[in-house]
Amino acid sequence: MKKLFSIIMVCVLMFTMSACTAKEIEMPKKDLPEYPEVDTVDGYSISGTVKDLSGNGLVGASISINDKIMAITDENGDYKIKSVKGSSEVSVSFYDYQFRNDTRTVNNYTTDLDFEGSSNFKITAKTKTMNGAGLYGVTYDISGEVRSEDAKGIAYKINNTGKTTITPNKKGFTFYPKSVDLYTGNEGDPYMFTAIPDEDTFAVSGSLTFLDDSAMPEIVVYVNGIKHTNTVLTKQDNAQKITYTIYGLPETEGVGYNITTGSGYDGYISTTNYLVNSERTGVNFDMLKAKTVDVTLSFLGGGVSSDMSYYVKVSDKNRNEVARYDFNNSGEASGIVVFEGCRIEVVSRRDEFTSSIEVVSKQFMDNNFAKNITVECIKR
Repeated sequence: MKKLFSIIMVCVLMFTMSACTAKEIEMPKKDLPEYPEVDTVDGYSISGTVKDLSGNGLVGASISINDKIMAITDENGDYKIKSVKGSSEVSVSFYDYQFRNDTRTVNNYTTDLDFEGSSNFKITAKTKTMNGAGLYGVTYDISGEVRSEDAKGIAYKINNTGKTTITPNKKGFTFYPKSVDLYTGNEGDPYMFTAIPDEDTFAVSGSLTFLDDSAMPEIVVYVNGIKHTNTVLTKQDNAQKITYTIYGLPETEGVGYNITTGSGYDGYISTTNYLVNSERTGVNFDMLKAKTVDVTLSFLGGGVSSDMSYYVKVSDKNRNEVARYDFNNSGEASGIVVFEGCRIEVVSRRDEFTSSIEVVSKQFMDNNFAKNITVECIKR
């Protein structure tokens, strides 16, 4: 009995010692490194986003594995492909977009692949003044190529990819912004620059009032006889009136600038010319219906002498001279602008003859108003 008790005690002691020893040698667990997810049975996955150079996701882009389409991007430009096996080439396509590194190689591990690209797009640009009206005659440097405006005042360049820089230019103006970088096309909505006249220039403004109720034509403003592309014309609602502003006239010493307005054949003309300068910057015009005629000169009782010097003078109803036109040696003058109430005179610089024709209302408003007029002159 005593021997059995001893055996039991020895066993209890050995069990206790074993438990204590195991507790003392227990080591803390160590974090293992993260290895790529690999599954030799089901393969691995790839995912990412397809976007343009502005960071916008492209919906509907195709993602291919070894030239086989495996996914289409969602509304955010995201995609995910599961069960990719082995070394594979991943590529992207989206309409006419060009992508940076459009093909990537993956090899037996899960990864994220993002693609960035841009299409062949059309860039358009236009300029307005501070009051919001369009400014014309501006040139645009579009990524190193100079572009001029079309008839609507819009400049454009097609087949752009990636970053496209637009820089406007016109003498006498500063532009805001000075230049802009675009990454996508804007064909339907041109990028709008704002033009501010330089400090050493001034502006002339006023109105053009039409004295009848006919439809107002396209009006041109001339500065010193040349069409001025810095002129902004704005039609006034419910009124036979157009307001105008001429921007960017450099300050000069002397007589200043001669301002006239008008339109083409069967259009309008202002019967008054104005001289403006930096101290006189507001002038108004009355617009009269105008037509263009050719004048042929003949003499009663004799032909035209080619060595004579003569011209056509057009005067307004107050007999103020409006314009002069020279004859050629055949006694013809073309492109004479006449209007209701004006007077057409043939004048000899040698004072050898005299003649005149009055343009009256009935005569002028008739649709059969002669385009070719013969003025018969009587020698003195």
